[in-house]
Amino acid sequence: MEIATDRRLFLGGVVAFAALPGASLTEPDLTDPAAIQAHVEGLIHEFLGRMPGTQDLEAPSVNVAFTPGLSWMSSTRPHVMHIAAWEQCPPPVQAFFASVQDNSAGGDAADFYRAGFYNFLIPHEMSHFVDYQRGQGPTASQRYESELRANRVAIAFWMGRPGGLDWLTGFVPQIEAALARLPIPVPAGADATAYFNANYQTLLANPVSYAWFQWRMVLDAWARRDEADFATLIGRG
Repeated sequence: MEIATDRRLFLGGVVAFAALPGASLTEPDLTDPAAIQAHVEGLIHEFLGRMPGTQDLEAPSVNVAFTPGLSWMSSTRPHVMHIAAWEQCPPPVQAFFASVQDNSAGGDAADFYRAGFYNFLIPHEMSHFVDYQRGQGPTASQRYESELRANRVAIAFWMGRPGGLDWLTGFVPQIEAALARLPIPVPAGADATAYFNANYQTLLANPVSYAWFQWRMVLDAWARRDEADFATLIGRG
């Protein structure tokens, strides 16, 4: 199977989505790959079920493995969502998550990771899946907008779930705190969107810089949360 490597988050590719420590979205404690797969498959089917109209989309399969990507969706058929379990991540990746979370909130790195990659990131990747199915994968000049839209879809998806808004209200400050711990990769005077598009492949190879952009996009998506709901965002072709 041909893999679109530009959607892979490589070793330390920490497009991390910080968790609200102790949030119910991390329960049950998912440590078994089979349980993680079943959990992710449930979110995928919920995502497809909430899409407006008759979509007739075949759900992607789920592969729980460190590839060495942490989370990515293959852009060609058969589509596969790849998720790395926390226990499969090598020490440098686990150390990154520990370094950017707010320990004063009482969480630990594993919760931080699981709530992001097993929950928040699923609708993000499904947004890319829908674009691929529609033949609307991003061009080089659309990378930033594609990633921002995926985060807007993820925010809208969780806002539409029972308890999701309360969770996001705790989740977003964690993102803001994590972002503050990272160096700004955009050169002084440069436009962040243009810089991201022009240096996309280079940024993918620098997981800390790429994480900075993704966390910034999550905050931007949160700021725009009242502009459109899930059905409106995902229904746009």
